Amino acid sequence: MPDWNIPDVWCLSLYGNNVDIDATTGAQMISSLLEKFDLRPGRTFLKWKDTKNASHPKWKKLVSLVNENEGRELEALSLEYTPAVPETDLSRLHQFDFNNYQRYTVMSVSKFVTPNGLGDVLGVAKMLLQICRPSCGFIRSISARQSAILYSAGIPYNASTPDDRERQLQFQGALSLRHRDETKYLGQFRRKLRDVYPVNFLTSGHLARTINGVSLDAWIANRQFGLMAEMQDDIWMWQLPEEAIPAARAELLKAGALMVSD
Repeated sequence: MPDWNIPDVWCLSLYGNNVDIDATTGAQMISSLLEKFDLRPGRTFLKWKDTKNASHPKWKKLVSLVNENEGRELEALSLEYTPAVPETDLSRLHQFDFNNYQRYTVMSVSKFVTPNGLGDVLGVAKMLLQICRPSCGFIRSISARQSAILYSAGIPYNASTPDDRERQLQFQGALSLRHRDETKYLGQFRRKLRDVYPVNFLTSGHLARTINGVSLDAWIANRQFGLMAEMQDDIWMWQLPEEAIPAARAELLKAGALMVSD
């Protein structure tokens, strides 16, 4: 396969959503993101809670289906763009996924369509945080050859490095151990971080933890591991430089504050 010069994509993942997304809200949100970033719709996935099988309607048809089924409980709604001519169009690859069953939300957009860089993604994050009310989340850059939806689930599809692959498998294992108990499954997101990334979203359960004898926010300040800022009620953003991540991760892992901690 040719080695095309393809921009990386931004991956925004939110876990432990405390609000179910109805189909109308999900479709409207995806429509607004397509318009915001001037993106084409792609393959859809629609699953109602009262059906066994999912459907893949055309995007225009999906919007009308949502209107026709107003009030029907949504299990999952997603859209993924896979270009027909990768070497010219893969730079616009994107994914949007609202999943009420797994209680996560994932968005990815190419750096090709985000002229303001991380600022564009943070603008989307503010909207999604208010709508989904997640327990935790992150933003990071991944290869366009990876899938943000699979990455968020811990599946090492086209992992960029052996270390990245190993961390993905560790996270997948941590999820599977707890997934049979929904209370325990959701509770882990309220107490532990998925991992450590350049941008992390935390809630009060994370701030209640102590790291090396001090509160999490005091630990971040004392160790000069970046900055924290309140995004909205009970949701904070922790940003830290890439070079600080290995040391911060090692200490949080030892303190049992990451999902893959024992």
